[in-house]
Amino acid sequence: MKIISLNVRGLGKIGEDTINWVKDLIRIHNPDIFAIQESKRKKLNDGLIEIIWGNNNFEYVYKPAVDFSCGTILIWNPSKFIVSQVVEQEFFLAIKGRWVDVDDWIICGDFNEVRRESERKNCVFVESRAKMFNDFIDKSNLIEIPLGGLKFTRISDDGLKYSKLDRFLVSGACISMWVDLAACTLDRKHSDHCPIILKVCANNFGPRLTGVFNNWFEDVECEELIKDA
Repeated sequence: MKIISLNVRGLGKIGEDTINWVKDLIRIHNPDIFAIQESKRKKLNDGLIEIIWGNNNFEYVYKPAVDFSCGTILIWNPSKFIVSQVVEQEFFLAIKGRWVDVDDWIICGDFNEVRRESERKNCVFVESRAKMFNDFIDKSNLIEIPLGGLKFTRISDDGLKYSKLDRFLVSGACISMWVDLAACTLDRKHSDHCPIILKVCANNFGPRLTGVFNNWFEDVECEELIKDA
């Protein structure tokens, strides 16, 4: 299982740098799903997607840009992920289905919000908005996959403001099925956002002792739970 998410900040014409960048990401990493935000394209066609994907083994849905703003594209390999429903709302586009032999939730993209003050640099941190975002994650029983690589995923044009806006949130079933899930940033080239990739690592370091996410220790009940166990 491998997913790439990218706020591309405008998917240009065939042959332009941004298109070639996306094509290279797909060619090098061979994702099962590619989620593109801010395509800024009002129309798409099968021919363009085939050029980007590199072959004709794909399915896709897109939410067109409005006045060349926003625009979301989801492309996937139907041999790996079987879509049963497309959900489109004002601010998001989602596909519902199943991985072959797997049942889980994976939410990814540019969430336009941070979870804690340390995820912003030279930017205004609004605690109430972060709380709403964290409450959504907790109430949805989602788990964030720690992001390796760069600390921040978005940098302003003037190079002064940094934020971690892009991330992967997954269900507990996903963690149970893929115990070696890992996420990291990829090189930022033609956007103010880094691509992020989620994949299953095949590294074998011997028997697994336990799995712990650092943010668990921020829960006030964590210490007592460990003691009781």
